[in-house]
Amino acid sequence: MNSNQRMYYIDWLRVIAFGLLFVFHSFRLFDTYSWHLKNAETSISINYIIEFMHSWRMYIIFLVSGAGTYFAMKSKRENFLNGRIKRLIIPYIFGVFILIPPQKFLEAIQQYGFEDNYLNFLIQLPQGLINENFGW
Repeated sequence: MNSNQRMYYIDWLRVIAFGLLFVFHSFRLFDTYSWHLKNAETSISINYIIEFMHSWRMYIIFLVSGAGTYFAMKSKRENFLNGRIKRLIIPYIFGVFILIPPQKFLEAIQQYGFEDNYLNFLIQLPQGLINENFGW
């Protein structure tokens, strides 16, 4: 195999791993374990799927991320750090400011009985954003 040839199976492994990541977190609404948000109906069957996926999904993500890092450093070392920062900072900022606040709002309503509107919640959000259960 040519050293510059793209390994498409790693790309597909990444697509599958991150697709399963989405499925895993979607299923967390319906398992019986503790999590940020819960549906009124939960299922023990979902627990088995969650446990099965949880036993290997992060290993695959680390494997494909490590492979991607290896190949990126191999081809363009000097631009590696700048490229990684540019590719990761935008999704990180998007997650912090767009994805997390609605989730925390629904969690505050469901688990803590928050009764105010979303705008007032956003004003109060910075006071308690970092104290919660981030497993990573």
